[in-house]
Amino acid sequence: MRDTLIYLAETYFHQDWDLNAPTPLGVLQSFKESEATETVGSLRADVQSLLAGDPTEERLRDIWFHQGRADWDPTRHGWTTFREWFEAVLRTTC
Repeated sequence: MRDTLIYLAETYFHQDWDLNAPTPLGVLQSFKESEATETVGSLRADVQSLLAGDPTEERLRDIWFHQGRADWDPTRHGWTTFREWFEAVLRTTC
C-alpha cells in the first residue's frame, strides 16, 4: 500500500536530499516532474489512504523514518507534524 511513499522517502530524502533541490517542496516538485504519471498518482493514493486511516503521529513518523529510511525530518524544517508534511506532499504533487 505504501510502496511509493517508501520510495519517495528512500530515494528523494536521503542524507544529500538538498543536492536535488534547495527546499523540500522543491524535491517534491522534482519527484513530480521526473517520475512517471502513474508513480506520482500512486504516491498520492498511498498518502491519501494512509491519512484516511487517521494514524497517530508516532505511526506516521515510523513510516517515514523506519520503513522509508528517510534521513530528512520535516518537523525540523517548517512542518509542525508529520501529518502536515504528508498533506504538503499531496498539495505539491497535484
